[in-house]
Amino acid sequence: MTIQIDLQEAEELAAKGLTKAQIAHALGISERTLYKQQAENAEFADAIKKGQAKGIKQIANALFDAAINGNVTAMIFFLKCRGGWKEAKEAEKVLPSDLDEMLADLNI
Repeated sequence: MTIQIDLQEAEELAAKGLTKAQIAHALGISERTLYKQQAENAEFADAIKKGQAKGIKQIANALFDAAINGNVTAMIFFLKCRGGWKEAKEAEKVLPSDLDEMLADLNI
C-alpha cells in the first residue's frame, strides 16, 4: 500500500524543529510508518533533511545577527559553540584544615 505524504508539509514541519514523532503525528501517520517511508522513499527522506537544515540555518542566522547587533548572550553562546570559548573554572575553596594537610603532603 502506497501512502501519500505531502512532502512540502513534511519539510516545513522539520524546519520548525519538530521531532520525528511530532512530524508523524502532524502528518497523520505512525512514527513507525514515518521511519519506514524515510527508508523506502528518498524524496520523503530528503524533505525531512532539507527541512531540518532550513530550520537550523534560519536560527543560526538569527543568532549571528543578534550577536552582531550587540546581544551579549548571543555573543557568548556563539563564541562558546563556534569559537572554542569555555567557562573559567571556579577556584577550589580550601579550608584551613585542608591547607595544613596539603602542605604536610608537600613536605613544606
